[in-house]
Amino acid sequence: MHSQTGNVERTSVDGWDNLLKEIHNSPVHQLPNEILTEICTMCWENACSNPDGNNFSEPRLHIAFILSQVCSRWRSVSCSTPLLWSHVTILFPERKNSASMVRTFVNTCLERSQNKPLHITFDSPTTGDAHIPVLLDAVKHSRRWKTAVLRLGPDDLPNLPNSFPMLEGLVSEGQYFQCNRAWSRIQRRIFLPCIRTLTIIPPDSGLDTHLDLSTLTTLSICSTFHAVFDLVQRCPMLEEADLRIVECEPFNVINLKVVAAYLRSLTAHHYCLRGILRFLTASSLEEFRTHVESAAIPVCVPFPAEEFIRFIRRSQCNITILEISNYTILDSEFTKILATLPMLSHLLFHQARSPVGIGSLSDHFFHEMTLSSHPFLLPQLSHLELGIMHRVNEDLIVEMVRSRVTYSCFRSFVLAHRESVRRETFGVLSMLHGLEFSSKEQS
Repeated sequence: MHSQTGNVERTSVDGWDNLLKEIHNSPVHQLPNEILTEICTMCWENACSNPDGNNFSEPRLHIAFILSQVCSRWRSVSCSTPLLWSHVTILFPERKNSASMVRTFVNTCLERSQNKPLHITFDSPTTGDAHIPVLLDAVKHSRRWKTAVLRLGPDDLPNLPNSFPMLEGLVSEGQYFQCNRAWSRIQRRIFLPCIRTLTIIPPDSGLDTHLDLSTLTTLSICSTFHAVFDLVQRCPMLEEADLRIVECEPFNVINLKVVAAYLRSLTAHHYCLRGILRFLTASSLEEFRTHVESAAIPVCVPFPAEEFIRFIRRSQCNITILEISNYTILDSEFTKILATLPMLSHLLFHQARSPVGIGSLSDHFFHEMTLSSHPFLLPQLSHLELGIMHRVNEDLIVEMVRSRVTYSCFRSFVLAHRESVRRETFGVLSMLHGLEFSSKEQS
């Protein structure tokens, strides 16, 4: 009996021993340290390029902790790879002692990241002050912050330092709309000598006077009319702007003049479009985009064609990309606009939903766009995307596209349609040599 038991135990031990040897000798455990370091670096790069698909806030889900669980050697390599620990998202789960757990995790990341630039996301809870020690720990390393996404309450902002010497990108998102004056509580100026991109949501009237934005090149902001333009004026190096206004335009402003000498790309939402066209001068502008948020606007919004033409002439800019979405516009006005844009290479126009005949493209537009006589409209056009809400003369579309294919620069046409389009139209356009043609349904 004892002999049989001993044999079973030896067999069990031998089985476990063989299994451990098999695991130990598996290829994943035999990789040289150089390869493991490269794997760690690639995992970090993938995680940073896809932040929505990665969770850096839960220790068990952080990429560094996942890699460290393979074996002791992987753990040693991951712990000695600072890049893996330089991306820190700080959230506070609603459970007991969560702040203490988060603080331990954050300090581990800050220590193991050594001197690498940090990418910080801090989302403070809406109640209590248990998060303050964690914020202060992160602020101690503010000289290493390279990008920051801050969702802070009004009482948190005074804890920020006077300078972020490495910070290139800042996103400030209020937890609730009452925080729109949070930056006003800082009674000093914060210096951002390397800042390049800034996103501020919701509006904050105190931000423009409390941040040094002399090096800013990219701005995305939702604020009042005056605050937006005042901020643009405080950014002399601005190249890209996405502007939203939270109030109707004040047409009684007559002395406002805003010059953005280096502005290259502008996205203007419909509330601020007329104001921008009236008061802004942008001689370097190359890309202009504007759209109506259709879900919020139940009525048709006409595109201000005359104001746009005056803006182009005043700025003397060469627009190469124009995107207009969800506006209504008469095609006669549209062709006048296009006549002022001889360098345009990309045109994207999506009609708004409207009663038939109001602001919809007609035969006149397609005749004008057909290259049959001089002077040609848009001679440099290479990409055209049309979103059509009503039935049009498809033969004129084919004639227009066919005439432009003869130009070497015209290479791409996208037709977004709501009404059904004849199969013959698709067939002809798909067979045109040198043309990339695609179609999609217009929602």
